[in-house]
Amino acid sequence: MKKLEFSIDIAASKEKVWYALWNDWHYRQWVKAFSDGSYALTDWQQGRDVQFLNASGNGIYGEIESMELYETMLFKHIGEVKKHKKMPVDEASQNWTGMNESYHLSEDSTGTTLKVKIETLEAFRDYFEINFPKALENIKTQAEKLYVFTSAVINADLIDVWEKFLQPDHIQQWKHANDDWHTTKSLCDVQPNGKFLFRMEAKDGSFGFDFSGVYSDVQLHKRIAYTMDDGRKAKIDFVKEGNCILINQVFQPESINNIELQQMGWQLILNNFKKYCETKN
Repeated sequence: MKKLEFSIDIAASKEKVWYALWNDWHYRQWVKAFSDGSYALTDWQQGRDVQFLNASGNGIYGEIESMELYETMLFKHIGEVKKHKKMPVDEASQNWTGMNESYHLSEDSTGTTLKVKIETLEAFRDYFEINFPKALENIKTQAEKLYVFTSAVINADLIDVWEKFLQPDHIQQWKHANDDWHTTKSLCDVQPNGKFLFRMEAKDGSFGFDFSGVYSDVQLHKRIAYTMDDGRKAKIDFVKEGNCILINQVFQPESINNIELQQMGWQLILNNFKKYCETKN
């Protein structure tokens, strides 16, 4: 057994690095360094099973031995997965079953240091020494320019979806995360350098804020990109898939609220838009 260690300094908070590591969309991006199309099946909680798979459904399975949020993730590898099926530990896998793989984050005033330790067989040493540094560079790039991903599949016409997403009278009907909130004002000049402003308020009048910015890219029925007034960027792609429209939305998170809470809020608004489109049809 060989013990390998890798590390990288990242100009981002531990929370952003953690999100870049274990969010499903981001995970799929950085593990391309090992095999394009790779992914993991797990909820990333301590004691849970985990499968690390390639695009063909082959890989390894194990369990999450320990997880401390924004600090540490430790995996214990157990056996092989073939065509999405977990195989019993055999003579070959017995050579590496029980080996560990760990990720540790430490933060200071300059950012976060990510340290990875893996146990592997000598036969795979060169493979990991070549590809793990590439994977860490992918993580660094994603964390330092972090985007959060949300999506929805809408059973509606593309033109109808586009209009409901951008027309002020429609926006005020759907742009809220739950029924305790509503959008009371909607202004949008949908063209490059055009401005937008949405006034979002709690219905009980306890709180409200303006969500505003400038459109940077508008491709009719295809894409909208904009920069918020605080400098963060977002992009929404509209993709026709059969009789449905796939909306892929990415945005840069703000630094006050938890990233997963922000993702949930944006996803809830997108879910509400889906409901509005499909109900109106």
